[in-house]
Amino acid sequence: MASVELLECLRRFILEERPNRALELGSGLSTLVMAYALEESGQGTLCSLEDHAGYAARTRRQLREHGLDVYADVIEARFERLTVDSDVPYWYALADLSTDVPIDLLFVDGPSGHLHPKIRYPAMAVLHNYLADSAAVIVDDTDRFEESEMIQEWLAEFPELRIDGEFANPNFTVLRFSRLNVGAGARETGVRETSPVH
Repeated sequence: MASVELLECLRRFILEERPNRALELGSGLSTLVMAYALEESGQGTLCSLEDHAGYAARTRRQLREHGLDVYADVIEARFERLTVDSDVPYWYALADLSTDVPIDLLFVDGPSGHLHPKIRYPAMAVLHNYLADSAAVIVDDTDRFEESEMIQEWLAEFPELRIDGEFANPNFTVLRFSRLNVGAGARETGVRETSPVH
């Protein structure tokens, strides 16, 4: 479960920076907190990718019960095999994810690390061309070795990415993009989707 400090960070970011579009990897209490913040801010939507059918159904039900399903949606995303500069064999399929509007906020809290030690690594390679020029990326669990190492690899691979020290916390990390003339459409990312994982 997300820490109180992380949930407050997500809420604060949405209220202060008013993102038009947020994407969450994994779903749960954080989905509700962000949806409430979007309701309070009066703008923006959230989409959560969730590979666990039970968690996806539970979060959708909670959103409906709280009247927040107009602000947030949960996509049950299967895994697809892909090729990146990594030994991670698969990641979320994006077939049901709209990529028409740039993502202002990306929250990385999935997939679960028990599937593969570096299962979250492909997030940046797959999604960076769909992120807004000044997008924020909030990564949970960066007190763990794999996530900490992942952050360092991302910083080396994407020079336009930097750590935002304003949100310094040992358990999560806030990253910022700063780039110009980057479109929201798909481009060559070094990622090649192949066949679904059944």
